[in-house]
Amino acid sequence: MARRSGLLTQRGSAFLASGVVLLVAGLALGQRDLTRIGILVLALLLVCRTLARTGAPVLEVARVATPARMGVDETARISLSLHNVGQRRTALAVGEEILDPSLGDRPRFTIPPIGLGQFSEVEYSVRPHVRGAHPLGPLRVWTRDPFGITSAASIVEGTGSILVTPRIHPLTTGRALGRGVGTEGSIPHQVALHGEDDQSIRGYREGDDLRRIHWPATARMGELMVRQEDRPARRRAVILLDARESGHSGHGATSSFEWFVTMAASVMAHTADLGYAVHLLTPDLTNDAGVRNDESVDAMLETLARIRTGPDDGFRAVLHAAHGFTGSGGLLVALTTGLDDGATRALSSLRQHGSTAIGMVHAPRRGEESSARLAGSSLRHASGPS
Repeated sequence: MARRSGLLTQRGSAFLASGVVLLVAGLALGQRDLTRIGILVLALLLVCRTLARTGAPVLEVARVATPARMGVDETARISLSLHNVGQRRTALAVGEEILDPSLGDRPRFTIPPIGLGQFSEVEYSVRPHVRGAHPLGPLRVWTRDPFGITSAASIVEGTGSILVTPRIHPLTTGRALGRGVGTEGSIPHQVALHGEDDQSIRGYREGDDLRRIHWPATARMGELMVRQEDRPARRRAVILLDARESGHSGHGATSSFEWFVTMAASVMAHTADLGYAVHLLTPDLTNDAGVRNDESVDAMLETLARIRTGPDDGFRAVLHAAHGFTGSGGLLVALTTGLDDGATRALSSLRQHGSTAIGMVHAPRRGEESSARLAGSSLRHASGPS
């Protein structure tokens, strides 16, 4: 379905002015021939306007982006499949894809005549400069009457989208991150090699499969206990992202929040390459727990591409949920803005004995909203990040 609007071309404006002048001159001078010519010119304008509006193509558009997910400043090809679902063959037209400014200039292209029920393919490229889920379309189609006096613009409904993931910067390791990862250790080891009696038993965590509950141990301990999976242990890295709108400064791609998202993606990619089991914890108001936990690289990149700033309650929920992931040690990376005393103590308590924790804190200078000063430090039990 399309929305249509029409307007005069430069030639049409000249015809309109000529018709009005001839009509007025003929009436003023009593020259019937001039009056008839003026009326004829104005009538021609009405006929052409009607032809342009009724001749607008009736199209259905399908979009395919290659690739469907891409990084910032990468190029993607967008293929438009145009299907003529009208009652007649379409005329030659000009198409303009309506895009978000962050995807670059709006592409314009020629749409060839399309037979009844037939298809035509058109391609253009985009190079986004900002992460996010960006819409593609709708399509604006311009047609003209046979005399070129009027043109009609119709909007072909229907859009697509392309997902742009944040930029990932390569990070170097100053020292072996495997050191000091708490009870998980730095060397993978096998558990439960000799049957159920030798299986590793631990306390129940939210989200554990109820079929793994070890009932004899539960009866002895008085709380739910579960069997550890028979698999090699992996070093764990937990990344916390503070998305409180009140704590960030700046706007657009240069804001402190965009810096946080980029750093979270870089840390995630770095630790995943080192073999860590990575958990990204972010606020999620659509979840009952208020927290989103992503464990695969693809899921984490999609979350970081879509995430936006939100209310202050979100990060408190993240700190609460993080205890279930840091209880057995591992690497903790927290990207936070200014915290009150309660949140600072909650964050500091996440670091387990013998494990490593790194804090990156946004501390804007007074009266300065366009830049962020970020500092990294180890989190300790007695004090919060600096």
